[in-house]
Amino acid sequence: MTIRRLALCICLLGAVYGCSPAPSQPQSVAAFKARQLQAAEQAQQRGELAAALALLRSVATAAPQDAAITAQIASLESIIATQTDNAIRQGKAAYARGNYRRGDHWMRKALALRPGEPRALEALRDSVSTQMRASLSRKVESPEGVTPYAQTETDSAQEQLRRLYEAGDYHALLERSAALPDSPDPESARLVRLAHLALAEQAATKNDPTGELAQLKAARAVYPLTPDPLPQRIASLRKDLADQWYRRGTSLMQTDLDQAISALQQSVDYDPQNSRAKMKLKQAQTLQRNLQKIQNNTAR
Repeated sequence: MTIRRLALCICLLGAVYGCSPAPSQPQSVAAFKARQLQAAEQAQQRGELAAALALLRSVATAAPQDAAITAQIASLESIIATQTDNAIRQGKAAYARGNYRRGDHWMRKALALRPGEPRALEALRDSVSTQMRASLSRKVESPEGVTPYAQTETDSAQEQLRRLYEAGDYHALLERSAALPDSPDPESARLVRLAHLALAEQAATKNDPTGELAQLKAARAVYPLTPDPLPQRIASLRKDLADQWYRRGTSLMQTDLDQAISALQQSVDYDPQNSRAKMKLKQAQTLQRNLQKIQNNTAR
């Protein structure tokens, strides 16, 4: 490549990078913290403590030295632990009185507070097993071996979904629901939504915003509510992901233009209204075309 052409490349790069400087890292982190803290506060006000905790932990990942966030997480963890223990005690007391419906209610509440809580999962499995044995016993004792109630195919599917949810087997619940011949009835759809929400919280705990977004969108699609808190959470996640891909794209422009364009396209896909990302994507594409022209002329 001649010195003149090399100088032209440098000018092109300088023109692109000088047009729209990327925001500083502290500003991006501060904006992310503000959005997540607001979402966490709203989730806690709605009683969705597990979701609030996941949001606070995502803030702690971005700002590990923030003592206030650490203290807020510790406080919420203590509240969740206290309420979970109380729900477990109430559930066990209900089981001891023979009130399995009430016992199951408390154990599901414990799972809502702390998804995957082993004590609640074990209690629900024991409850299902006990109730099934009792049902079989009634069937044997009833005239001609007929159960004292009629059960339709829809009821059977609902019962299967409910048991899978109570056992915490959310993936199996979604597979079973997808295998149903017809669209799910309202109660089955509600269970599917809850399963998606549980998986979304698991993804949030693992700092997997892409997986969390997919589960939230699926939950909203299968069983929308009025009003529904999910659109706000989905919009916040899409903006966070758009910012992440924007930062990645701008950082790659000096080393890998193809990957930079791919990352910036992801940013625009997540937030089509992000004019900053669209401008940077256009600049990267223009630079790529110009460099390709230079390389073609050099090869001649």
